[in-house]
Amino acid sequence: MDEVYTYDPGKHSWTFINARGKKPAPRYLHSAVVVNNAMLVFGGTEKTAGDVWSFSFKKLSWTRLSHPVALSKGGPGSMYAHCTVAAADGTGFIVHGGRHVDGDLSNVMWYFDMHKRLWHKLPVHVMHHSNPAPRFFHAMAAVPLVRQKGGMSGTTKGATAALIVGGSIRYSHCANVFEDQLVITHGYFYNTEVKGPQWLSDAWLMSLQSPFAMKQIHKGVTDTAAASTYSKKQTPPVPSGRYGSTSVAYKNQLWMFAGTDGGYSKHGNGGYELGYDMDELYVFDIKSHSWELVLPKGQRPAARYLHSAVVVGDSMVIFGGNDKASGDVWSFQFAARRWKLLSKVVPMNKGGPGSIFAHSAVATADDSGFLVFGGQYVDDNLIDDVWYFNIEKRKWRKMAVYGPKNSKPAPRSFQEMAAVPWHGHVHSESGNITKIGEQATVAVFTGGSTRTPLLLCTAETWLMIVNPHTRQQVWERLPDLPYGIYYHKVVVHDNFAYVTGGHLCSETKGDMPNYYLNHVLRLDLSPWLDDRTSSTQQLHHRIELKHAA
Repeated sequence: MDEVYTYDPGKHSWTFINARGKKPAPRYLHSAVVVNNAMLVFGGTEKTAGDVWSFSFKKLSWTRLSHPVALSKGGPGSMYAHCTVAAADGTGFIVHGGRHVDGDLSNVMWYFDMHKRLWHKLPVHVMHHSNPAPRFFHAMAAVPLVRQKGGMSGTTKGATAALIVGGSIRYSHCANVFEDQLVITHGYFYNTEVKGPQWLSDAWLMSLQSPFAMKQIHKGVTDTAAASTYSKKQTPPVPSGRYGSTSVAYKNQLWMFAGTDGGYSKHGNGGYELGYDMDELYVFDIKSHSWELVLPKGQRPAARYLHSAVVVGDSMVIFGGNDKASGDVWSFQFAARRWKLLSKVVPMNKGGPGSIFAHSAVATADDSGFLVFGGQYVDDNLIDDVWYFNIEKRKWRKMAVYGPKNSKPAPRSFQEMAAVPWHGHVHSESGNITKIGEQATVAVFTGGSTRTPLLLCTAETWLMIVNPHTRQQVWERLPDLPYGIYYHKVVVHDNFAYVTGGHLCSETKGDMPNYYLNHVLRLDLSPWLDDRTSSTQQLHHRIELKHAA
């Protein structure tokens, strides 16, 4: 059949739709999804069961978007009994499985771009044989990856997350945005197949435009090659596998500093040992996909990991980390390739944060310094303070808290944070109105652990608004991640927050096959944005934020 009907659940009645124009041939076992204001139909058991049609709800008319595209021509061919869901960004739909007209079953994921009218085969990198076998007559549904908890009333309105699977499993890795692409490199996971550690040194590039294609751009260096170089008292030209490193994006380069591999590249043993932290600095060229070992002039920071790094002006600024001097601040000037000590450790009784690690940091919006949130002290006590470091004055300043006690995150470590550019206004669902001022810095942060040393992962996501010059801060709760997570990375691009990789806790693992992830989660920040300008990612607010008295 080729008929179209509409059902009114209020009147409990059916209506036949006399669609205009040319219409699809009769079919069954096809798929249909709603994308924006249209119904998209694909496939089915008939002679041309690979075509794509769009039915406009407004015009009540059909439009053919694509004739069948054979596998040899870059399409899924003719198929039926498959599954389809609409793409989260409203650009098309995704197809999984089904049966081809020759009888072969499929387990391939396809994406159809309705605007370009093109098919794309999606690369899928699975977690230890978790990819479904070929099948048909199955079912699939889109899942908004948000979760609401107490105190979040209204915050999920308009906010959805897309789940993208790509690259290899990893946590405590590096991730940075370059234009509309995301670069992911290094990190670690425990390989259950070989029952041993997997220190990663490869690099991946993922497009932040649909269909979010991901490809490997550097294979890294083998453990054997790295160990051989280190055994000769030399440093490999490509950074060996490690975790706890930091990376920043500056122009067309990714700068990666420090980290640790527990001595694996030195002694080759599977066990993790303390005292093998690194102080190496590497730069990765995004255009040529090549690494360079940087040998800075003069003094340099001590080896460390689980520190923070941000770009302020034309320099990379690092702070803290899990080593004996984990409260110092250093600046690395990109052009001169030289380190400069900005501050030694300043204990809390002297007006500083002391020595901390597993914290998160962002540069201030005015480029005057950086903000630090959370982390833990060397005695394992967790932190919920926000500190500001002024680079010109080389001084620390603790930020004050405004609003109810439950209106800010609990102490935690291993959370991740990324800056969100803005123009001075932020939309608040909770009504937290605080005098902030036009010099405020906005950041989104996710996950972390609210317990130590036995970690307890949290799925919380927050928006932090801080004016470092008036010492004021206000927090806004955003939709949760789909699961509690730590050792992940978060970046912000074009009004979206992207969370990559990470590590689950025992309480949050659930039915997941492993503790380690290769997921990329995308949270739409649009409900908190007004007058969206995607090119500059400006964050606006409907509530006036006035200067502090």
